Amino acid sequence: MALHLVKISNVGENWKEKADEVKQTQRLATTVVNLHCTKL
Repeated sequence: MALHLVKISNVGENWKEKADEVKQTQRLATTVVNLHCTKL
């Protein structure tokens, strides 16, 4: 039972890391788009 809980918490941590990566990627994409638009 304890092992099962550990697995769940690991998945939770991985999910949090993934969410952070997605946020960073979105931020980067937004910055690139903004720079591109200002150049136009």
